[in-house]
Amino acid sequence: VTQVSCDDPERMDALFQGVVLACDKGMLTLRTPESAEALCYLNVGIPASRPVYITGTYAAVQVSGVEAPVTVATSHGRITLFDTTGPVRASAQQGGSIVFAGRRGRARLDADGEIDIKITATKYDGLIDATAGGPVRVVVTAGFTAGFEVDVANSARFVYRGADTQQ
Repeated sequence: VTQVSCDDPERMDALFQGVVLACDKGMLTLRTPESAEALCYLNVGIPASRPVYITGTYAAVQVSGVEAPVTVATSHGRITLFDTTGPVRASAQQGGSIVFAGRRGRARLDADGEIDIKITATKYDGLIDATAGGPVRVVVTAGFTAGFEVDVANSARFVYRGADTQQ
């Protein structure tokens, strides 16, 4: 753990005592105390080649630069994934949302709320499958050359605004 901070400094020591960070059979496990009284932030640095598995409740999670498989499940929070190139499975439930930005890899994104996707290369090398209770927004970089497929339950809910249409 490289940094632990808390919005309630007087409670930080007590909350820190509830943090469990363990490595068992090559898997890093991080557990934080459940507390509605204080919000904790933990930054964990690991090698990019190590798989990441995170579960949380009332947790916002950010993962960046991981080349190995990433699995994240949380509720009541936002999952943010930047430049993850290994297989990704992300689930944000009970009002949770997902932000995904990348150039390659396979990603399965599922959120009760919204999903924002940004493709950071002119062609995405892989597959992104996104299902959301709210909107799914996709932003592509200038010069994007690949096509993509959209499957919506009601075609009237799909809006395309690209360089070849009037906005």
